[in-house]
Amino acid sequence: MALSHNFSVSNPNTSRHHRHAHLPTRLVRPSPSALSRVDSPLNQESSCSHPSHASRVGFGLLQGPEVVAYHSGSGLIYTGCEDGWLKRVKLNYLENPEFVVESWVNTGGRPLELAFGLHNEVVVADADKGLLNVTSEGEVKLLTDEAEGVKFGITDGVDVAVDDTIYFTDASYKYNLTDTILDILEGQSHSRFLSATQQPNRPKCWSVTYTLLMEWWFQPTKVT
Repeated sequence: MALSHNFSVSNPNTSRHHRHAHLPTRLVRPSPSALSRVDSPLNQESSCSHPSHASRVGFGLLQGPEVVAYHSGSGLIYTGCEDGWLKRVKLNYLENPEFVVESWVNTGGRPLELAFGLHNEVVVADADKGLLNVTSEGEVKLLTDEAEGVKFGITDGVDVAVDDTIYFTDASYKYNLTDTILDILEGQSHSRFLSATQQPNRPKCWSVTYTLLMEWWFQPTKVT
C-alpha cells in the first residue's frame, strides 16, 4: 500500500517569505513476504545456538544474578542477587544435583558487581548501600557511600588492582536504581569514576581514602 504526502523543506538561499518548497514523496509499506526472505544470521541454524556442553546452573535458586566472579582457590562462584543476597555456587559434576547454591550474606541492598580483594575479602558495589567489604567470615563493612559530600545513587562497577586499590563507579548520584529510567530520559551525565585505598588502622577496621578520577560519563557500569 502506497501513501502520498508532501514534505515542506527550507531553502536558506531564498528570502524569508519564500523559503518553503513542497516535495512529493511516496511511502511504501513492505510486504511480509519480502521481509521473510532477508538473509540474516538470525534466520540460520547455528551450532552455537544450543551448545551440547552447556547446562543451567542455579536455575530457580538465583533471583536476578547480576555479575559472577569465580574464586579459583575455593572453586566457588559468587554472585549478587536482587533480593540482597550474595550467593555462592559450588559445582559438582560427580553427583546429582550438579550444583549447590548457598545464601551466604545479605547486604540489605542490591549488590551489583563484585570483586575479590587481596586478603580473601569480597568487595561489593551495592547500588543501595555503597561500596562494601565482606570478609571471608561473612562480616559486612561499609567502605564508603559518598564522595565530596554527595551520596552515591547507584554504586555499580568495581574491581581491585594488584596494589589493593579499589576502582568503582557511581553510575548516577542524582537517581537511584529504581528511578534509573529517569536518568536515561533526562539525557544528562550524573556519574563518577572513583578509586579507594583501604588503610588498615587496626584489625578488622578500615579507613578509606577515595579519589575522584573522572566524571560526566553516562551511567558507567563495568570496571575491569
